[in-house]
Amino acid sequence: MAPAGVSRLPRQGRGSPGAPGNERWITAVRNIARHGALLTHRFLRALHRFFRRFAAPARHIAVAVPEPQAEQHREYDGIDQRIADVVLDLPPVVPDAEDARDVGPVMQLLPAPAEPAPGWDRWIGLMNLHYWDYDLSVDGRQRHIGGDDPRWYVTRLLHRWANRLIRDLAAEPEPFYLQFDELAPHDDHAAEASCLRTALPGPHKLRRVLWVKLRQRALEANVSDKPRFIRKLPALTPAARTAIQRRLRCRAGAVREIDKGVGRIIRLLKRTGELDETVFIFYSDNGYFSGEHRLFKGKGLPYEEAVRVPAMIRVPAAYLGGVAAPHELESATANIDLAPTILDLAGADPCTDQGRCRMPDGRSLLPVLEDPDAWPRDRAILLEMHQPGRVAGATLGCTWAGIKRGEHVYVEYERVIMPGAKRCTHTEEAEHYRLEGDPGERHNLWPPRTDRERNTQRDLAAQLEGLRRCSGSVVAAPEPPNPCP
Repeated sequence: MAPAGVSRLPRQGRGSPGAPGNERWITAVRNIARHGALLTHRFLRALHRFFRRFAAPARHIAVAVPEPQAEQHREYDGIDQRIADVVLDLPPVVPDAEDARDVGPVMQLLPAPAEPAPGWDRWIGLMNLHYWDYDLSVDGRQRHIGGDDPRWYVTRLLHRWANRLIRDLAAEPEPFYLQFDELAPHDDHAAEASCLRTALPGPHKLRRVLWVKLRQRALEANVSDKPRFIRKLPALTPAARTAIQRRLRCRAGAVREIDKGVGRIIRLLKRTGELDETVFIFYSDNGYFSGEHRLFKGKGLPYEEAVRVPAMIRVPAAYLGGVAAPHELESATANIDLAPTILDLAGADPCTDQGRCRMPDGRSLLPVLEDPDAWPRDRAILLEMHQPGRVAGATLGCTWAGIKRGEHVYVEYERVIMPGAKRCTHTEEAEHYRLEGDPGERHNLWPPRTDRERNTQRDLAAQLEGLRRCSGSVVAAPEPPNPCP
């Protein structure tokens, strides 16, 4: 998915440290999804209102960059050392994307409609998800990019535009917001040759990722504890395992191009003197199955491979009251926390100019970055899927809801697709795992076998029902009547 959007923020003087409304940050987002709304036009309008909280020259950048799977991201062009102050585990709840063009003031990248979404000043939208021979919406005008020149490989082209944006705006006094959603490592169903129907690496780079191998020990031989729609799946054949490994290597090759592009952005920010005044956020909406639980591919089920994703945030200490952020954060966080965090950095409210406000379900991460104890240890995260109509490819779960709380994951299935079927059917099965002793989710505790398991599952089911009905955050002021934790 890849559109780019740029939105100009209000003009302000550069100001001195301590002046209200002055700061700079980059948000780099990996793997954008389209199931929720991280950044809507209301969110952008809130950013446009007034920046009042932090000291530093007025400048805002957000870059969205897809996150590779765990086995694919051994190196980020030095990002681990130079950017990642905090490493989070984020179960997904995901963002809609608004997008942009040739780079300018609020920018974003994703599979895009032709018309720019409200709130973006510039918009580059990838209208068909191909690495070569693709169409772009450039500020609402459709353009075709064809040919096999390495410059037209989609990741390289989008990063050139992003760098042009940064060069142009670094010399201006206004803050700006850049969101960059990469296509890689998503599949390209027009891809051919050795990366048939999967991600296409950058030109001549596939040989560099041959170290990526299928994790054989992660493959589950015995699925007798799983729901019936999983038990009916065939065991992976040697040919299927070879195909999965090929897909992993192709995706890793595509991700390397992102790593290079992010490295260039970092070097450019350093040359322009902006790096120390920039916040980076790298995150993903979901993981991907590579043979675990007999799942050849896909992402639409609540197993750890799909719902627990890497995220990194780099916040200069000046934005945290001089406190250095922890290297790793163990607290339960989710994608719904990102928009409140960005609003908190901007000192903005999620409101329109007419005073209509949206109440985020998540909470800002800034307090926990300043003090890891300022976050509930037992926070429950809602996981859910509802596909009432057409079901996305390779998805077996049509409707389900789950809760992740501490070491527990509990999921209730309502509608699923049985292997070989084309329609969703009703079911009343569930899954319950204790991740501390069973990180691979090999031992389903449902149905309960002991009173302890029965009581725990009853408690989790009750809390799950509350999460499905909650709205707004418990830290909001005033607190909503049925807040989310």
